[in-house]
Amino acid sequence: MKIVIRDDDLNHDFSIDHFKYYERIWENIPITFFCVPSIDFEWFKYLEVCEKIGPGCSSDFIVQKMNWYKISKKISNNSILLKYLKDKIGRGIISIGLHGSKHYQISKNKIIKNNFAFGAEYFFKKFSVSKILADKNYLEKFSDKVKWFAPPQNLISTENALNIFKAKMNLSTDLKILKDPRLFFKINLKDLFNILYWKFIKKIRFYYPFVINILGQKLVPVMRFNDQTDYNFLYNQILYLSKNGGECVVINTHLSAFELKSKNNKTVGNNFIALIELLRKHDQFKFIKINDL
Repeated sequence: MKIVIRDDDLNHDFSIDHFKYYERIWENIPITFFCVPSIDFEWFKYLEVCEKIGPGCSSDFIVQKMNWYKISKKISNNSILLKYLKDKIGRGIISIGLHGSKHYQISKNKIIKNNFAFGAEYFFKKFSVSKILADKNYLEKFSDKVKWFAPPQNLISTENALNIFKAKMNLSTDLKILKDPRLFFKINLKDLFNILYWKFIKKIRFYYPFVINILGQKLVPVMRFNDQTDYNFLYNQILYLSKNGGECVVINTHLSAFELKSKNNKTVGNNFIALIELLRKHDQFKFIKINDL
């Protein structure tokens, strides 16, 4: 079974110090960082606000709490970070994906239960194919080919998903978007039958461990890893999927959260490393970059 590590939110405000957990493993475990090309606010102030107020709040409430930059900050403006990333890309131990455009929207009275509407730009705003390609091409100025898109908050409208596919990009997000018939009936027929087989015959519904072919592109779901995750439970889920013939798993995490304390009083980063070490004990697991799916 192939395993992809998808790490979200990398942007201008990150420093090399944030990578200390990954530096322990990425000589053997490749990481795919999904980057935000440009930000308009202090990123870690935003995370602090989110931690204090929790999910489900109105997006315009968060707007009032932010520290906004006078000029947008592109990831390439951070020369130290850019040099660091180029070195790791050149050595083949990381790859880059596209994670939205600016990772926010400011529509009033937008609320999403158990999520942050403020960050869900690809759910509430419309993005043209040309804008998607412009952001993709920008990242490719310092990266290898950017073939995958992951929407902020794992939320994307059907219209934007269709534009992602029109831009010839693959998509990693929750499969609930397939409830829309405009997408569901565009799934490759073989994959459609396999989805129904796993759900109704095998009755495995917590994750679908296969690449879905749709409109000439690829779609894969995610398994989340955060401060609420029991890494032993997640490990056993992945083992179960493998024993049942699953082909791939995408583990979705955020290095910006690695210093948070988990339920077992250890940091998210240490729990993540513990999960990786458990998985590495099994020969059937192969860690790859998402471009290799």
